[in-house]
Amino acid sequence: MTEKKLWYKKEASVWEEALPIGNGRMGAMVYSGAVLDRLQINEDTLWSGYPGKEKRMHTMAELEKIRSMVKEKRYYEATKATSETMFNIHAQAYVPYGNIFVEAVNVGATVSEYTRKLDLANGIISCAYKLGSTEIKKKYFVSLKDDVLVININCSDRTDFHIFEAVDLEHKIYAKDGVLTAQGRCPTEISIYTNTVEYGDEESIRFCSGLSVTADAEMYSGGNSLWVTGAKKLTVVFSLRSSFNGYDKMPVSEGCEYIKPCMQQLYAAKAFSYEALEDRHTACYKKYFDRVYLEIDGESYDNIPTDERIRNAADGVADNGLVTLLFDYARYLM
Repeated sequence: MTEKKLWYKKEASVWEEALPIGNGRMGAMVYSGAVLDRLQINEDTLWSGYPGKEKRMHTMAELEKIRSMVKEKRYYEATKATSETMFNIHAQAYVPYGNIFVEAVNVGATVSEYTRKLDLANGIISCAYKLGSTEIKKKYFVSLKDDVLVININCSDRTDFHIFEAVDLEHKIYAKDGVLTAQGRCPTEISIYTNTVEYGDEESIRFCSGLSVTADAEMYSGGNSLWVTGAKKLTVVFSLRSSFNGYDKMPVSEGCEYIKPCMQQLYAAKAFSYEALEDRHTACYKKYFDRVYLEIDGESYDNIPTDERIRNAADGVADNGLVTLLFDYARYLM
């Protein structure tokens, strides 16, 4: 039976190498760095601007005219007519939230025996490696059940960590009682014509995030950071909500409540142990993922890292297991 895992022998250095987690609303690209770990966060309602008044409506007669142009292979005219009748004057931009970093500090040791993988069967990324003689294991997922992002770290020896955020949007962030809270807003305008990002007086989507750390060690905080000293077990829980209340609603004057739901989600999830969070996530995830199963007889090379398998396939090596892995990965991304 083909394993449903993408796995690699080195940490991601660029976005294309990072592995995705998400629950349909919030997602992250996970780099699984051994010393400095990075998660790039996004949320599906973070957009610049507000509902615009400028619209172009097309009629069925105009649509039929464009279809006729296409049938007659008058592609330039069809493209021009489509642009003039169907496209809005200016659309706004989807914006990423920013980054969460988890740094192992005061280590100064070499990294060895590194592996990372995305298990499509349960929607969890994991990585394992040694920092010197210390064995470190991490897991990451975004829970559909509890609607939070979770990072879990286990170390064979006590290790110091620095957890901090770098938010890409206009915001204020503060730390209190082991929780980082960020509140801010999306740009009021991102122009494709002038390539500018503006924060004006107009309404734009507001957001709130909360990041909590639970550890078997002492913690202290300040600014955008939490420090953990001498931890063997550590769990990060992250929640993010926005004021988006519909495509046709003003994001502030008609926006929905977002601060209270964000913090309620955070503290509700924080009340569970890591094991319980993982179990709740897996049970909810498998309800959807296990509805379909594909197995193709033939070659499979599960023992070879995924990037090597892709290169081998490009060189003509038959690998039906890679085909089924691609099928399951596409379902996962949906």
